[in-house]
Amino acid sequence: MIKIFLTLITFLFISAGAVVHAQSASIVTGRIIDAQRAPVTGAAVTITNAATNASQTATSNADGVFVFPQLSPATYRIEVSAVGFQLASQNNVIVSVAGTTTQNFQLEVAGPDEVITIAGQPDIIERDSGVVGTVIDRNFVENLPLNGRSFQTLIELTPGVVLTPAQVTSPGQFSVNGQRTNSNYFMLDGVGANSGTTPIATSSQQAAGTLPNTTVVGGFNNLASVDELQEFRVLTSSFAPEFGRTPGGQIALVTRSGTNRYSGSVYNYLRNEIFDANTFFNNRAGIPRGKLRQNNFGFTFAGPLPFLNFGEGGPFFSSGRDRTFFSSGRDRTFFFLSYEGSRVRRT
Repeated sequence: MIKIFLTLITFLFISAGAVVHAQSASIVTGRIIDAQRAPVTGAAVTITNAATNASQTATSNADGVFVFPQLSPATYRIEVSAVGFQLASQNNVIVSVAGTTTQNFQLEVAGPDEVITIAGQPDIIERDSGVVGTVIDRNFVENLPLNGRSFQTLIELTPGVVLTPAQVTSPGQFSVNGQRTNSNYFMLDGVGANSGTTPIATSSQQAAGTLPNTTVVGGFNNLASVDELQEFRVLTSSFAPEFGRTPGGQIALVTRSGTNRYSGSVYNYLRNEIFDANTFFNNRAGIPRGKLRQNNFGFTFAGPLPFLNFGEGGPFFSSGRDRTFFSSGRDRTFFFLSYEGSRVRRT
């Protein structure tokens, strides 16, 4: 009875997560043809996450088309097999957040135990969607200097985005294609990250709607830290049906996931007055530089998530030395922990 109850609870949590994740999930599709460019029907297609070994399978239809509609942003491997044809595979298929990736295959007639592996970086095509947007991947996040360790600066890399200063009647932030600054919508792992508002003057909101959740200084560090962020996409126009709500930019953020290897980091970024020049007026009045101690610190820890073994051989249904209390989460369940803090002291 306990086993059934725990199974139902786990199923409910997984189902709820899948529904939420669907709003920022990515799609991989393609068409399979033979040497005469005729569609291959009934081909078995397997896509595998290179980091977690999690895989999904699909079958090509009468037009040779296959679709994987619910994928997380990651690097994948695709394998295609069909009766009478050589096995074909493609490595390093990069899938971006809230995007559609097309990867086509041309199968050759089978020989004795032959496998065709497409070497090199694949030509990724996103032509099945008219959505206009820009993907900021983890390479930008890791290698570019960011003021305040916030991804907010990277949003400026998107064409059509203009920073706007804060005023009495406007919270500032940024404008997308001339829209109001309070008409942008944020999603974190498929969950809306805006707050509902009523028409009050203090929020510069003239009608009921939503506003992005920001920190007290107007930043987005509270949504996801730089070390926690995998990538994000800024959609500026021609939105797909799932991206509605507001006419401004649609910003879809995806956080990192654990893999089959345990990994982590610890950091502390320090800024003080040593490299800051004194102001002209302080120097003229003989006032020394004020002391500054700004610390941005935190940690990350990720890997496979072990869980209690409720099945055969577990502590609840077995006895003796052969029973195991935990099962490895490799290739099945993963976790990613992240914490970031900031302390500023001035005199």
